[in-house]
Amino acid sequence: MAFYAKDEYIGDGSNDVFNITFPYLNRDLIKVYINDVEDPAITFLTDTQIKTSVVPEDGAIVQLARNTPLDRRVDFKNASLLDSQILDEDSMQTMHIVQEAYDGLENTMGRGTANDWDAEGLPISHVGDPVDPDDAMNMRSAMSYLEATEDARDQAVVARSEAESAETGAEKWAEENEDVEVEPNQYSAFHWAKKAQAEAGSVIGMQVHDNTWHSEDFETTTKLPDNAGAHNSIYRGEYLGSEVTTEQYNAISNGNFEDLYIGDYWTIGGVNYRIAAFNYHYNDGDTALTNNHVTLVPDDNLYTHVMNDTDTTDGGYINSKMYIEGLDSAKTTINSAFGSHVVNHRKYLCNAVSSGEQSGGSWYDSEVELMNEVMVYGSVVNGGAANGLYNIGAEKTQLPLFALRPDIANIQSAYWLRDVVSGTNFANVNSSGYANRNLASYALGVRPAFSIS
Repeated sequence: MAFYAKDEYIGDGSNDVFNITFPYLNRDLIKVYINDVEDPAITFLTDTQIKTSVVPEDGAIVQLARNTPLDRRVDFKNASLLDSQILDEDSMQTMHIVQEAYDGLENTMGRGTANDWDAEGLPISHVGDPVDPDDAMNMRSAMSYLEATEDARDQAVVARSEAESAETGAEKWAEENEDVEVEPNQYSAFHWAKKAQAEAGSVIGMQVHDNTWHSEDFETTTKLPDNAGAHNSIYRGEYLGSEVTTEQYNAISNGNFEDLYIGDYWTIGGVNYRIAAFNYHYNDGDTALTNNHVTLVPDDNLYTHVMNDTDTTDGGYINSKMYIEGLDSAKTTINSAFGSHVVNHRKYLCNAVSSGEQSGGSWYDSEVELMNEVMVYGSVVNGGAANGLYNIGAEKTQLPLFALRPDIANIQSAYWLRDVVSGTNFANVNSSGYANRNLASYALGVRPAFSIS
């Protein structure tokens, strides 16, 4: 968006020098804001370049704005000498005020093409309580009406329960007309249902989807919380683009995950990378991971590879050919798609097998790994339950993607899981979708999980 009297920049965490591209009458009229907070101690390096008092953090919005006073700077007097400088200053002040007013209009809500008020997808705050039937409703009022509806519903449930337990008069308790007492101060289920319906009338058409309250009667929307817990419980499955945008990375790093939901995906290099969890590894590791992050799983196998050249699980997952070199191509592809945003953190992985069972493990640096059975199925299936720590590690709960959409685990092509099953077999998801195990020398699909931040 172009402005006449503003310049906007995005901080990169290192730059503190910014250019002024618009004219102004004097330096006192220039204000600098970092994330809407004024920096009162800027330094003018030149007339067209300033330096902030602090280095704006990465992703911060830096705004340079001109604020021309409305009081006239020039006062013409009779018989005064009018030169071009005085006339220019007077006209420039007027033009600057008009430009600043025009810039201000760019940030106001206007009429849409459908004869409505268009908020351009932004939440509307400080909405008052509705008075007339056509007034917009705020979340507080909606919840108040909803609570009243739930109270009425609860009373209807009580009335229905009493009706069912009565040996006589059951029909009266269930069907007596509204406001007609069955016994003193006691009413039928029909009565309370009608009251609930009347209370609900003011919130008819309100429903929740896409983590937002929507109304059929007015344009206002009120968002539910943006955080990992809320977003881990909603499957959406929308296409997010051919790359992760700066805004999307910011939503991940600050932990609100705005407009990102389970099942949403980016298509990069012909691969669909689908969101499987938010903050799945948060606080995991012998060195805790404290960065907000999104865990991704590709829709299909990236390629096929053996776990080992021979049918053995000796040395566990860490000493397998898959871990040592089989994931290299996946790491190259993923790092090419997401670069330095791929999260390197600590994972507990199996490094020993005794008598056909996992028997040892340790913490390792990790970027891209095969999933385990718990991440896909939600429980151990083929991997030994004894010493389960060594197969499971810290990844001990099912990924929300597979909990909300179990069918996405089934891709009609077998892929390896990292769990040791026996002295010769590792776990895998069969091409038909069932939980399976195969000899280590089989070439099955590589469908790893990884996280970005």
